[in-house]
Amino acid sequence: MKKVTKTIITMMITGMFFLIATTALFILRAFHDELPHIMHILPFALLGVGVGLFFGGLAMVTTLAIKHGDDFTFAKELDIESNDERNIAISRRAGAAVQHWMLWINFALLIFFAVMQVQLLVIMVFLGVHVFTMLLRLYYKVKFYKEM
Repeated sequence: MKKVTKTIITMMITGMFFLIATTALFILRAFHDELPHIMHILPFALLGVGVGLFFGGLAMVTTLAIKHGDDFTFAKELDIESNDERNIAISRRAGAAVQHWMLWINFALLIFFAVMQVQLLVIMVFLGVHVFTMLLRLYYKVKFYKEM
């Protein structure tokens, strides 16, 4: 088997494992009230990871099936669309615009949390992530400026 196929199968099996573990933890949580706090949060985290891995693998399988299937015209169109310089430029520009908006949305959410008097630790972690994002943006701005 190819390395890509093994990776996809591993992703999907791991995702299914997380989904099964989530189901087991939800059942455990339903019958026992005296569980540690982490046991009330862990099923939701496992659910998110499991769904992401499983459906990410499923999307890769679908893409591979389209590329290597019988309908070569659709596969060719997909390849042209994904490698077209105009589409790449549009995708990068859209990603930059979304990232710019997310910075302002995160900042507004940070202020909202502060006004709602959320625990200081949550606000500090959120602020740290916001500052890290801004520093990363500055780093890449300087890096790309030097390259051009």
